Amino acid sequence: MIKSFLAISLFAVSSIAFAHSIDPIDGDVEAGDGYITVGDSVLKTGSDGCLQNGTFSSDSAINVCEGIKDEPEAAPEPVAEVKKEVAPQKAEVITAELSGQALFSSNSDELNAAGMAAVDELIAQLDGFKNVSAISVIGHTDSRGSEAYNQSLSERRAATIADMLQGRYADADITSAGMGEANPIATNDTAEGRQSNRRVEVEIKASRMTFN
Repeated sequence: MIKSFLAISLFAVSSIAFAHSIDPIDGDVEAGDGYITVGDSVLKTGSDGCLQNGTFSSDSAINVCEGIKDEPEAAPEPVAEVKKEVAPQKAEVITAELSGQALFSSNSDELNAAGMAAVDELIAQLDGFKNVSAISVIGHTDSRGSEAYNQSLSERRAATIADMLQGRYADADITSAGMGEANPIATNDTAEGRQSNRRVEVEIKASRMTFN
């Protein structure tokens, strides 16, 4: 009777000791994995070892039971940023020819209403370009009047238009020159020919964005 009492007492004490040695273990641990388990916990000894059963093998070992710290997850490899290539700007040369008689009054370098409208229209067309980098303005006259006067008039008319364009394209390299009557494109013997020779030529170097 005394022996039975002692056995029961020892079993109760042992059970209490085991109850204090049950710790949850991260990971999926089931009975049969080589450890003595209670639910989702593994019985541990006072020295932080784990109680093993007869099916234990090194393949079923748990790091925390073996005193091995789990390696932290490696940081993901950095992903290289893919930069979208932008098509290069292509420079273009645009030429415009403005009738001198339509822009200026006779023997004058001041733009009339029609001349102002013509220059505004030219600027509107250039707004379709990404960048205007250079403008060359050259004035021409017919052969009536002296050669010296025609030279001076052509220079002044070219300068008038160049000044207007400079106000719109402050960063552009703008030049003006006059050719007088030296470079006719038609005969000066007829009214129609002289009208064609009275002109202002504008050459613009600009670029626009192109997409392939």
